[in-house]
Amino acid sequence: MAMAAVQTWLITLRQAIQTCDGTKLAACLAPTPRATEGQQLAQAVHHRPASDIAHLCGKSLKGLAGLWTRVAQQYLVYVDADEASRFDAASVLFTTYAMVLEDVWQFPLLSVMVARLIALADEADARLGKDSDANASRLLKAQGVLSRALSMIVNDKAPPPNPKKLASLMLANALFKILFRLHEFATCRNLVDQILVLVAQPDTRLGRFPRTQRVTFKYYAGRVYLYNQDAPNAARHLRYAFERCPPHGAAQRQLIGRYLIVARLMLGQTPTPVLLDQLGLAALFGPLVDAVQRRSWPAIQHAIAAQRPTLVAMGCLSLLLYNYEAVFYRRLMGDTLDVCRAIQRARLPPAPGAAARDQPVFKLSLQEMDAACRCAEMAPAPSAADLESMVLALIARGWIKGYMTHAQKLLVLPRKSTGFPSLPQCPL
Repeated sequence: MAMAAVQTWLITLRQAIQTCDGTKLAACLAPTPRATEGQQLAQAVHHRPASDIAHLCGKSLKGLAGLWTRVAQQYLVYVDADEASRFDAASVLFTTYAMVLEDVWQFPLLSVMVARLIALADEADARLGKDSDANASRLLKAQGVLSRALSMIVNDKAPPPNPKKLASLMLANALFKILFRLHEFATCRNLVDQILVLVAQPDTRLGRFPRTQRVTFKYYAGRVYLYNQDAPNAARHLRYAFERCPPHGAAQRQLIGRYLIVARLMLGQTPTPVLLDQLGLAALFGPLVDAVQRRSWPAIQHAIAAQRPTLVAMGCLSLLLYNYEAVFYRRLMGDTLDVCRAIQRARLPPAPGAAARDQPVFKLSLQEMDAACRCAEMAPAPSAADLESMVLALIARGWIKGYMTHAQKLLVLPRKSTGFPSLPQCPL
């Protein structure tokens, strides 16, 4: 009588596979089966030899691809597994199912399996406790399982179009979720590069993936670039995610906006008060934006320190607290140059129709920079050596066009340009 439930289940599974019915397949192989059905299947296979289960599955699924028999067999092992071994059974089931993945109608079940695998890893790690060996982490093992499945799908040699590869972004986003929790940011960068190569191919271009998956990938890619201090690429990916975030996703839009604003600040750009109010981020970034516009270094430091817990949780404290200093110096020097040029032009207006080569060469002395720093209330005021080092660093980064004369302590700028090129723009 108990085996009748297994027979019925196998018949339903066979029909789902033959008709490519993703909904029915998901119901048959659900990682969280209905209580009654799951209990019946578990009771039927409990204490039965694996050979009997394999024979029954092979007989009922005869004529289908051989791996479907293995999927059915592993699912029965999974529903019969106890709490301690359920994660391992789910890992084998997921790996086996990834091998039979062929078309998009199988993707909904794959998504459910991924979510269940991560949930079981969290449950297992919670039982192990914080004092357990890090190498025994089930979340780390889940990362390995998903990584192998992703590599298998991405490197599949089937001729295009290959629908299987359209599952890659789903798996990559799940991997990003795990890697960020494990703080494996170097691995995240490799994963971003791998996916960018994939979506550059015609049959797997980014537009072929669902919008939610594209937005999620761009969000994680932007954060990875931001942590690698690549603000232009971070802003580009985060802007893509921000603009294509579904209208009903207000919380997701605010989350993306947080990191996009940090990336823009690193490019010397400030968001408008209207945008901050729309996103509900005025309390977080409003005082900092106001301090930046007032060119007050103590106010900037105070605004960052006031939001220290939030910025630490975002992983952006060091970006703003240390790296933003270069952005501030550049903006301050640009303002100082504008003032000096205005004074020079007032004293000696350029002749009408004068060629660019006849324009005077503008120079900015360290004394003028020091005066600007004092106006910005930088305490303690930077020394001449510190200022010179900062100028040289900005020149090396390409944020200032010119050269520094060490003997005369002058920053010499070109005739034909301002000397302060526009940083990569990312208007919002």
